[in-house]
Amino acid sequence: MLLADKLIGGYIPVRFVIFTIVGGLGVLVHMLVFMALWKGFGFAFMATQSISTGIAMVFNFTINNVLTYRDQRLHDRRWWFGLASFVVTCSVGALANVGVASYLFLEKTQ
Repeated sequence: MLLADKLIGGYIPVRFVIFTIVGGLGVLVHMLVFMALWKGFGFAFMATQSISTGIAMVFNFTINNVLTYRDQRLHDRRWWFGLASFVVTCSVGALANVGVASYLFLEKTQ
């Protein structure tokens, strides 16, 4: 973090850069889980999208807790409360994600 701050800290906040990298990794986790459930196990599209979105949310929260917000890291009960708050906050986007993806999938398959 210190090296990154010295290199780019004057231009872009390091915490923001790490947050966006974690978000990108979350997209990869979502896609990997999606493909495993969809192609590997034959789950229904909406279930696959919902599960992979949930797993990506938990992944992002956990990695951000460990790396991005290391100085404010949550433990024990506070971790669970933080996760629940994060999931509730992200649920609006997650519901839109699942809804739009399902609609587009159904339009394509008809």
